[in-house]
Amino acid sequence: MGRLAGLLVFISIVLGVLLGLHYYLWVRLVRDPRWPAPWGTVGAIILLLITLSIPVTFILIRRSSGAARLMAWPVFIWIGLMFLLVVTLAGSDLARAVLALARRLVHGQPVDPERRALFARWIAGGAVGVASTAGLGAMTSALGAVAVRRIEIPLRQLSRQHDGLSLVQLTDLHIGPTIGKDDLADVVRRTNQLRPDIIAITGDLVDGSVDQLRDAVSPLAQLKATHGVFFVTGNHEYFSGATAWVEELSRLGIRVLRNERVTIGEGEN
Repeated sequence: MGRLAGLLVFISIVLGVLLGLHYYLWVRLVRDPRWPAPWGTVGAIILLLITLSIPVTFILIRRSSGAARLMAWPVFIWIGLMFLLVVTLAGSDLARAVLALARRLVHGQPVDPERRALFARWIAGGAVGVASTAGLGAMTSALGAVAVRRIEIPLRQLSRQHDGLSLVQLTDLHIGPTIGKDDLADVVRRTNQLRPDIIAITGDLVDGSVDQLRDAVSPLAQLKATHGVFFVTGNHEYFSGATAWVEELSRLGIRVLRNERVTIGEGEN
């Protein structure tokens, strides 16, 4: 009962934040600009449908519905654009508040309502343009080949035996509705080409249950490293069934670390 209550509280908070963000977008993008009919109504309906599509998509994903993949891409893209829009509009609101205060101090009267609406339209259009450009750049980066970053980490107390040890870290792969088996197979291939001594998978590997993604994560069994492949859970594993994932990854030959450490080299276990 306690877990159920906690889950209900969590869901309520998430839905509250979701509704609040979309209400803010409606105010700044639809209400304040006072678009001529029927565009204001159209904009409000579109925002309402988008708001409803987010929880519906996550429910479909949990149920492994075939419609989930069709909805996942546009919904996830919108979530990214939504936050970019909120940040952009919040910045413009701060600037507007400062300008409005300065104008009142200098002229002693508020801005004409027609000018306010025109200004709001410019702000709305500019925010959409900035968020879209940033979102396009982010998508281009995300859909491109995974970048390999080589970082040398000096450790004063590192033994000579371990000098030059190479470690590949894989994190936040989020295998699920938008990233599948072929994507992971390419990551595994490129990782093995680096011939690492250790591979560390540091959480948020999956977005879905073992039953949904067993085939998608199967390429992980091909990972090879001199001293082994290790995994620690992230919060998304707990959303997706952490215990089942620990068992599945262990079956694939990956060492799952749970409140423990291992020694690499002499006497390793």
